[in-house]
Amino acid sequence: MFRPILSRVAVFSLLSLVILASFKEVLAAETPRVSRSAREQLDQLDYFQGTWHCKGKQNELPPFSNEFKFIWKVERRLNDWWFFGQEDPPTKDSAQTEARTQELWGYDAGLKQFTRIIATIEGRLFKLTSSGWQAGKPNEIVWDGDRTSEFDGKQRWRKVVIKKSETEFEVTNDIWLDSEGPAGWQLESVELCRKQKASRPVN
Repeated sequence: MFRPILSRVAVFSLLSLVILASFKEVLAAETPRVSRSAREQLDQLDYFQGTWHCKGKQNELPPFSNEFKFIWKVERRLNDWWFFGQEDPPTKDSAQTEARTQELWGYDAGLKQFTRIIATIEGRLFKLTSSGWQAGKPNEIVWDGDRTSEFDGKQRWRKVVIKKSETEFEVTNDIWLDSEGPAGWQLESVELCRKQKASRPVN
């Protein structure tokens, strides 16, 4: 009289084990796929790894100094999940010795966008996103988002990077203005960066 009950229990236990095993197989298959996808997306930005010597010009009127130089270092860290960037003074003899900016790049699988956070020595914070290298313009990447500071509040900000070669790129930094006149992007600064040794600065 107990044999049917035991049979049903055995069948139910066996079915549960099969379902659990299948569920584990699905998790094991899905997790690496998602991880590989995110890191493969980040491979697009490997171009920026290294040390770059940069010079730029602010869109300002005299008597303010509108030219600047800096060294930009980018490394991929934490098991290749993140890019860390830092902007340093152009030479060791500079009056300013600490980093000017520090930044973190990653990939948001939910948004399907690259993310970039930049903190500056002046207290500014940039939160930017990008879809990566442009389909119609394969040598161009656009970062779009906000710049926040104690003095200026929150402002929309854009960085357009144009790859000129494997060792050179240009950047235009634009700010969105709509308080006076027609709304639109206004150029704030331009930069030129070259990947080279410290002994060969940008002239």
